[in-house]
Amino acid sequence: MKAKRAVRIFVFGLFFTSLLLVSIIFYLELSGKLRDRSAYIVLPNEGGYVESWVPYLSQLARALDVSDLSIKTYTTNADLHDYIKKADALNILWIEVPLSSDFPIADIIETDLLTPLYNPQKVLESTPTVIQKTFFSTYPSSENTYVLPFTMNPLVQIYKNSETEDGEKNTLLIPLQKEEDKKKFISFCRTTFYPYLSSMEEENLLSTLPSLLAYLRIDKTSINYQKSEIIPYFFKNSKKNVLINASDLASFSVEQRLAVSIASLGKTISSDFSYLVFPQRTSDLHNEKIRSAQDYLLIPEVAFNIASKRNHLPVNIESISKNVFNDFIKKQIRQAENCFVPALEADIENNELFLKSIKILFQ
Repeated sequence: MKAKRAVRIFVFGLFFTSLLLVSIIFYLELSGKLRDRSAYIVLPNEGGYVESWVPYLSQLARALDVSDLSIKTYTTNADLHDYIKKADALNILWIEVPLSSDFPIADIIETDLLTPLYNPQKVLESTPTVIQKTFFSTYPSSENTYVLPFTMNPLVQIYKNSETEDGEKNTLLIPLQKEEDKKKFISFCRTTFYPYLSSMEEENLLSTLPSLLAYLRIDKTSINYQKSEIIPYFFKNSKKNVLINASDLASFSVEQRLAVSIASLGKTISSDFSYLVFPQRTSDLHNEKIRSAQDYLLIPEVAFNIASKRNHLPVNIESISKNVFNDFIKKQIRQAENCFVPALEADIENNELFLKSIKILFQ
């Protein structure tokens, strides 16, 4: 009898404990506290975004008091919008987005799906004026600021120290095989001939292309090269300048870096950017996490670490410089007055005319 009674007491105790545990889990889930044990950030699937954040996920999780911080990725604009809408269900803290015509979020900003920046003044103070101007013109908002400019990857011209940066003596190397190369070239032309080409549409731009190519002294051979072939060609030949992204300098050997300099960017620059947005959350607890995330991501060292991992530059002007090249570029950008973004250029619809215009020049 005593044994049966002990078994009954044990079974009852186990049942009561299980019921209590289920109740606690249900309460935590209902209150949103359980979901705070893990959280997500959302990044583009390509472009080195994932690789640049992974080493710092544990550090970010500790700083934001979540036990686990993981990554979800998107490829299309539809995927991006879907994640923004599911932010509560997935506990998404922030999303990094390239400033690109492929990922427009103006329509999202007009809804209540994004949380505005809690400290926009601090963002303004840490962002170069020309970049503020670029983002405000792309995503204007009369009341709130919703995007936090995060990284940049400017176009730069480099030349050999043994020669000169004088464009009248050197020919310019630039690949024109891929769509992204053509966008960079058009953006570069807008900077070089500012303000004359600043708002020129494709038809008129293509009609002036031969004269632009002639003025810029484009190297005939280079337009048939891929970007990976341009750098070796540059070092093997004299009297050449080459147009590359700042991130491409990371592929240079120490010897090559010591042999080149960056030409002045001037008052009008061309650069690609990324920025952060923060989904609107329904609970005060989650919104407090968003506020903490915004504050933490404005720390200069954090922005520097993430940007450096993908060989980009942090937008935050208070961050340190990775090397003398980056220091020079950052100083130039602080003095710039206008900016064009290659990734915001529309796809060239008339590729046949584009190629024909180039052939006319080199006949």
